Amino acid sequence: MPCVLYLMGETFDPASIPELATLRPFSSYRRGDKNPSGKAGFCEVGGVTCSVSTHEQPIDQVEDASYYLTRYQALLRTLKDVEPIRYRTLSFIISARVLGAQESRMNFPPTLLRLCAEVNVGIGLVLV
Repeated sequence: MPCVLYLMGETFDPASIPELATLRPFSSYRRGDKNPSGKAGFCEVGGVTCSVSTHEQPIDQVEDASYYLTRYQALLRTLKDVEPIRYRTLSFIISARVLGAQESRMNFPPTLLRLCAEVNVGIGLVLV
């Protein structure tokens, strides 16, 4: 399961910030665009989705996320006050099987939490 970064907002048009290409999003959409996931309907918000990690293990995802946020810290800091970007979330998508096999709950190291705070990015945990 992956770890992804979502930057979204109701009036956010990703084309208005060409620097976003540096983050190498695998999905970019505007409000009203056809749903990029292939499901029926249209996007309710505009945004980009960037791959941060492709690893299944949470510890590997956390390591990749720390590296990603450090690598793009300067750009993400410039985006933290961009009004149309209302939602900034680093989502860790983890299978219940993997999390259960660890015999513990998911812990985020202080370094990652500090990086997220510095660039105004929230953290989400999605169990599948």
